[in-house]
Amino acid sequence: DLHSFPTRRSSDLVGDRENLAIVRQCFANTVLSHKTHEMAVERKSRRITIFKILNIVVIALVLTIFVVQAMWVNNPILGYIGAGLTAAEIVLLISHLTFVTESDTTAHKNSALKYMSLRDRYKPLVADLMKGTISKDEIERKRDELLREYQMIADLSLQTSIKDYQKAMKSLKLTEDDENVWSDKQVDSLLPKELRLTK
Repeated sequence: DLHSFPTRRSSDLVGDRENLAIVRQCFANTVLSHKTHEMAVERKSRRITIFKILNIVVIALVLTIFVVQAMWVNNPILGYIGAGLTAAEIVLLISHLTFVTESDTTAHKNSALKYMSLRDRYKPLVADLMKGTISKDEIERKRDELLREYQMIADLSLQTSIKDYQKAMKSLKLTEDDENVWSDKQVDSLLPKELRLTK
């Protein structure tokens, strides 16, 4: 834990504690962002599947109506049903192209992978900080570099929904508080046992 840092000047030790706290907070944010984009992938993939099933069902009904119409040519009701189903198919297709695109799902997958890579690079930095085997300048350089990368990924990522966030929190077994920061217990739950402050 923090109390097992190697002996250094007290000013360095305080700086290490502060940097460790910052890095742990950033790590937790990265883990949550990764999981939130995974939830967005699940949500949009499920929606795409539903649209595809509905599309197949409507097309099958349209084809069935056409076959039945060929048998009963003079039945106007079948013509109206066929026209209605064709209109429904067009509306469904337009809705699918407007609101649900596979490129969105791919974009969320890419963001999740980038956050996962970033998350895995935070762990060695946390370990170095806890062991005290890295200089303060190097700590700050790596910390700022990872933070810039996090911001870049966030800027280029598609927007997620509040439901994605809530599902991510539930999946990670985290609970919201009003402090706007992660507690040590919450961060520790996301880290391997060797990197936890509370053993």
